[in-house]
This record gives sequence, structure tokens and C-alpha cells, in this order.
Amino acid sequence: MRTLLFTAVLAVLLTPAVFAQLDSDSHIVTVTVDALDAVDVSDAQVDLVIAINLGTGAGQATDSSSTLNWATNGAARRITVQTDRGTINYPLYVLASGVSGSATPGVGGSRGTAGGEVQLSTTAQSLVTGIAYADGNCSLTYRATATVAVAPGTESHNVTYTLTTP
Repeated sequence: MRTLLFTAVLAVLLTPAVFAQLDSDSHIVTVTVDALDAVDVSDAQVDLVIAINLGTGAGQATDSSSTLNWATNGAARRITVQTDRGTINYPLYVLASGVSGSATPGVGGSRGTAGGEVQLSTTAQSLVTGIAYADGNCSLTYRATATVAVAPGTESHNVTYTLTTP
């Protein structure tokens, strides 16, 4: 009985001290931001039909309906372009133009700069350079050419855009 009484008195006396310690508390919160390097092309397919001109023996077709979008929270990025087609009878070109978007000021952000027209091959080539801490977009113009020296036909290209480090 004395032990029970002693325990009860001790509990009553220590209760305010326990609650007094709970007036404030803290813990650590860790925030992690994942790396972002994303690129997206607006059109799933582009069709170019070339008509050979009488008298010149050459022709071309263009299409400017596609848009390229990108975003990165990293420094020193570029966008490369390439085709999966090894043998090309009808040369295919792409031109990036009208770069716009937003870049983070104060950390060297840049939407990037479009280069000139690129003739596609299986080797990755720079299309937009100087991208850092930004999201941006540009218009894409595809151009294909042909001459009478090449037989009629159809070529399909899987054109790949990659946001990468220089």
C-alpha cells in the first residue's frame, strides 16, 4: 500500500514537469530536389511530300508545325538531334528558331541559343546550346530534298532530341 501511495504522489508531482517539457519541440525536415532534364516534341509525326520540279530536276518540302519544349534545373546543357536511319536517300534537315521561355536569374540561367540548320545523320549534333536553369521552347522546321538522281520512294526517320551536357 505504501508503494502504491508513493507512486501516486510521485506521479502527481512529476506530471507538471513532463508537460512543461512539451511546450516546444523540433525535428529535422529534409527537402530534396531531383534533377530535371526533360525534352518534348509537340507532333507525333511529320509528313513531307517532295515534288521534283521540271527544269531543275530537284525539289524540296518543308514543315514548320512542330515545337520543341525543354526544362532543366542544371547548368551547361544542350539539345542534340539525330536520326536512326543509316542510309538516307532524301536528305532531311531541321532548323530550330524562335527560342523563348524563362530562365532563372541570379544563377546564370539561359533559355539557350538555336544554331543553324542541321542535316540529320546517326551522329548526334547540337541544335540548341547554352541552356542552364531554364524552361524553353522553339519552333522546328523540317526540310527534305530530292533530285531526279534518286528513285521515288518513302523514308521514315525516328528523330531523337536529347537534352544533355556539352
